[in-house]
Amino acid sequence: MSIGSDILKPNNTLGFLLKGLTVVSLLSTGSYGDISALENLALSIFAPDRTSPARRQGKFVKCLTPIVSSVKFYEPYLSRNAKIALSSLFSRPQLPKSYLSRSGLFRVHYTTEGSDAVPTEDKDKDGIPDFVQEVASALDSAYVLEVEILGYPEPVKDGGAGGDDAWDVYLHDLGHLSTYGFTNPERRIGNSSTSYIEMDNDFQDPVFPTKGLDAIHITAAHEFFHMIHYTYYGRSGWEWWMEISSTWMEDVAYDDVNDYYNYLSFFFGHPEVPLNRYDGSHEYGASVFAHFLEERFGRDIIRRMWEEIGRRQSTSLRIWEKVFPGGWRDVMGEFALWNYFTGKRARPDFYEEGENYPEVRTEEHTSLPDSGQGSLPYLASVYHRFLPRGGSMDFFLSLQEPGVWKGWFVSDGEWWPAGTGESRMEGEEEVTWIGAVGVTEGNYGYRYLASYEASAGDTTGTSQQLAEFPLPNPFLPEEGKLVVRFHLDEPGKVSMEIYTILGRQIWKHEEEFPPGDGKLSWNGRNSEGKPVASGIYIYLLRYGGRSRKGKIALVR
Repeated sequence: MSIGSDILKPNNTLGFLLKGLTVVSLLSTGSYGDISALENLALSIFAPDRTSPARRQGKFVKCLTPIVSSVKFYEPYLSRNAKIALSSLFSRPQLPKSYLSRSGLFRVHYTTEGSDAVPTEDKDKDGIPDFVQEVASALDSAYVLEVEILGYPEPVKDGGAGGDDAWDVYLHDLGHLSTYGFTNPERRIGNSSTSYIEMDNDFQDPVFPTKGLDAIHITAAHEFFHMIHYTYYGRSGWEWWMEISSTWMEDVAYDDVNDYYNYLSFFFGHPEVPLNRYDGSHEYGASVFAHFLEERFGRDIIRRMWEEIGRRQSTSLRIWEKVFPGGWRDVMGEFALWNYFTGKRARPDFYEEGENYPEVRTEEHTSLPDSGQGSLPYLASVYHRFLPRGGSMDFFLSLQEPGVWKGWFVSDGEWWPAGTGESRMEGEEEVTWIGAVGVTEGNYGYRYLASYEASAGDTTGTSQQLAEFPLPNPFLPEEGKLVVRFHLDEPGKVSMEIYTILGRQIWKHEEEFPPGDGKLSWNGRNSEGKPVASGIYIYLLRYGGRSRKGKIALVR
């Protein structure tokens, strides 16, 4: 593709944030002033001699597909000097030798001379470097997994641009770019784009977290998935999800490599950042979102998300609202809960590899009374832990626009859903509030107040519990109902909710009661009237902003 070609057309938004440089909504606003940020960033990586030392890219970035994609699709708005300096991105590398993989699907281009030379070891004496054959074999394996087993479509063929109809992969030195590789979109065909892959020529550079054969394997799986992405959506706008899902695909293909562990701290250290941020670090740590989706809903959900992108041809996050069971709000709420149970807090009910993940950043409050407020952007979460070590406490929480939030309280190894709007909790000596925003735009406020319970410490007064413990516990449905008794000082609505141990609501009943003693009961069936299985469940009783919770054992 020549410089100045209009074959690739940009979409209406570009959300690119790398090294603190932001380029947003260039076409939708009609203002192209921020395109210089994209130019400077691309030049700092691909033509550092054209930028000042202060702007030169220095950190390792796992995959440069996002910036290559942005440069290619916004090429019409680049300055003439930038187009000239970045000309290598608009034409294929020229390498003298090539090898067709055993499947005939991939042509690997390489050289054995100069700075781009591949390792020349050839143990089988067939005239083809073993390194090249390893790359070809890894690509063939990626095709079998991603297309034949997982059911993704083949990438679009490029019409012989690399010499024949095989998909092309170019091996040259990328260590100086501090990246494993990237996939370069080339020509639009309908809603798709053709593309080719560029990978490092030896994977031995000190900057690489993973080296050698493992790096070959994960990069092949990662970049081939990008080629598939361009089949679904041949424009710019989904770069963050491309990186999340390709990093996840590496682990599907090579579960024992775990290169994504190297980036998890960028996500777990900043849960307050929107999920769709990409800055060269966050998106790779956020690949844990795809792991959550797979483990919670099954592996096919990732493909269904890409199919929806292909069907809608939109970059709106709202297109997945019906793909996710319960929509964004429920998914973000559960995701936030799973992210709490990692590291030393890991439990078998959550991430399979959770004990190897870092613990999410949590703001701790050790002195009462304590009050505060904050705000949280879309598709993000926040964690506040209150552990005053001075007796039981009262806790009050108020959420702006409660319909966008999904939250939890965690205490002493138990967790239960936080209320919406205003919530009040009594009698806990330690509690963590987890809040997640499950909408796709905006910022939303919250405030909290924690103080010692009236009956604790040197204070005076009494605190009456909302309800007694449920009886019987363990609960045998064949012998009767589970009953929770309570006392109300004023008339009001009381609700009783039953949740699975993973926080999924299976039953709820609300009823108006006069002042005095009352009771609610559960017969061991879900909201559809079907018997639930034996196991541990969470009950939650709510009244006037107050709540009582606990675990019950159901035995059949």
